[in-house]
Amino acid sequence: MKQQAGLSFLSVFFGILITGLVVLLIFKIGPPYLEHYGVVSSLKSLEQEVGMHQKSNTELMTLLQKRLDINDVRRVNSKDVTIKKQSRQTTMRVAYEVQVPLVSNVDLLITFDNTALLR
Repeated sequence: MKQQAGLSFLSVFFGILITGLVVLLIFKIGPPYLEHYGVVSSLKSLEQEVGMHQKSNTELMTLLQKRLDINDVRRVNSKDVTIKKQSRQTTMRVAYEVQVPLVSNVDLLITFDNTALLR
């Protein structure tokens, strides 16, 4: 008599379960990372402009907010932005957290922190 070879029902079930959890995780954490890419591109855009150091904090916030609106960033507000003026450059820091609900009462907390040097 030949010996059977192959996967049991439990092996297939756990394989599908693990694949489903990975897909769920990708769908849950994907949007915050895509939005973060918009924040990074907005800061890089400000870094590339000339004469940003001479602008006031209000002007810098307005320019950043316009870029965030274009990139469809909704999670960053003025409380998340810190602007420090120094003698030859201005540092703009955007630090924020995103809380993503995974399952039931289990959440995932993602922290983002980026800095741009404006000259």
